Amino acid sequence: MFRESLVTSNRPNLGPMSIKWCSKCKGFGHTPSDCPNKELITLPKWEAAMEEENEEQNKDERDHELKETQGKVMEEAREEQLLVLRRFLSQQKGVKDE
Repeated sequence: MFRESLVTSNRPNLGPMSIKWCSKCKGFGHTPSDCPNKELITLPKWEAAMEEENEEQNKDERDHELKETQGKVMEEAREEQLLVLRRFLSQQKGVKDE
C-alpha cells in the first residue's frame, strides 16, 4: 500500500529543477535557447535607438514642410508671371488700338 502511493503519484514535480529559467533575460517558463527576447538591450542603447527614430521622424516632417513651402512659392511665382503677362498683353492691346 505505501509502495503504490509512491509509484502512482500524479502530482507534478515542483522541485527547483522542474521550473524552466532563462539565463539570458532572467525570465521563467523558457530556456535560453527558446528565449523570445533574442537581443538584450541596455537602457542607453534603447534611448539612443529612440533618439535616432525621433530624428528620422523630424527629418521626414521637415522634408515634407519644405516640399509644401516650395510648392507654395512655385504657385506664387506662376501667379506673378501671369500678372506680368496680362500687363504685357493689355499694353499690346492698347498699342494696336492706337
